[in-house]
Amino acid sequence: MRTTVYHTVWCNSAALRAAGVDETTPDPPLGVIVRRPDGSPMGTLREWHACDLVLDRSPAVTQEKFAESLASATRRYADVGVTWVQDAWVDGAVVEPYLAAARGDALGLRFNMGLRADPETWRTQRQEFADIRRSVERVANPLLTARTVKFFADGVIEGGTAALLEPYVDAPHSCGMPVWPATELAAAVTAFDADGFQVHIHAIGDAAIRSALDAIATAARVNPYWDRRPVIAHTQLVDPDDLRRFADLGVVANFEPLWAQLDPLMTDLTAPRLGPERTALQYPMAELRDLGVALSFGSDWPVSSLHPLEGIQIAVTRRTFDGVPDEGWTPHQRLALDEALRTYSAGVAYQAFGEDAWGTLAAGKSADLVWLQDNPFDTDPLRLKDIPIRGTWLRGHRVAG
Repeated sequence: MRTTVYHTVWCNSAALRAAGVDETTPDPPLGVIVRRPDGSPMGTLREWHACDLVLDRSPAVTQEKFAESLASATRRYADVGVTWVQDAWVDGAVVEPYLAAARGDALGLRFNMGLRADPETWRTQRQEFADIRRSVERVANPLLTARTVKFFADGVIEGGTAALLEPYVDAPHSCGMPVWPATELAAAVTAFDADGFQVHIHAIGDAAIRSALDAIATAARVNPYWDRRPVIAHTQLVDPDDLRRFADLGVVANFEPLWAQLDPLMTDLTAPRLGPERTALQYPMAELRDLGVALSFGSDWPVSSLHPLEGIQIAVTRRTFDGVPDEGWTPHQRLALDEALRTYSAGVAYQAFGEDAWGTLAAGKSADLVWLQDNPFDTDPLRLKDIPIRGTWLRGHRVAG
């Protein structure tokens, strides 16, 4: 049972031996075995199939353990003021713990399951996903939905697997690793869109984002109109020619705002691989906002911090927690504080098809509330992350604090 998203796995020689990975093992279709000059594996495995060479030999996670983890994660989310979560990688074996929690009124927060589409098996997954959605509907717990299908269009820039339009600076032979052939991604997105699922596409590199937009455009052209709200997640490196397409296609641009800073991940790993021109194009929050694109914020936890106030601080300042640089990195992409707060609340509710019921404070809506000790509008923008959270409410019931 898979319970996490992975792009890179590091393992020792004993793990490689147990998995039978040596210099004669070919790279799998969707993965890279990093090697020494003599062809022997170094212990770094990149992307799904390569990582699975070792992970498939590790002990399986039981449903009981997953249920414990779900309860623990729920408490941690509530503690930082989060009341809606999208699990962005749900495979069949993970569904039952969610259903069990929903049947027992033990969810504690709103959850939407993102059912992961596999480029090799997606055609058979269509029936499986429809069956899972029906199972969730039969439980009829308003805190659990299964309306989304998750796609990975590429990997990550730091690992050299994000799909780029032009080669990596430090690897001029490579433009990364698309997970799906473009035509196959378009076919799968169109099929799941026809089945009434919202599509949610992980796309980091500019080539992956273009491929994702092309796939969404195909679905919109082939299928009858409906309120589909497709999502492109991370929206890291966007070619300027593709910015307006987000608005034209009604795409929700989901950002992890914490990543939009010159921290060591950016300065030591990402920027040297992109070069200065492409580095400056990353996370175009304000440009997309100005085009009328719907924005939402997330954390990608446990990849990075789950605390919304940390991401909001970066979105407002584009500075590290140490205040670097003074003027902010790509400061023209900063959001005002009220915009950042809306993006992490009303913007998320819109992505989740919940804006009529929650996401803003209004008569008749669900009382989903976060009580901050200090007024963020009276707080130094470089101290927003330090505001204590005194309590969190879901549907009028206190769930933390």
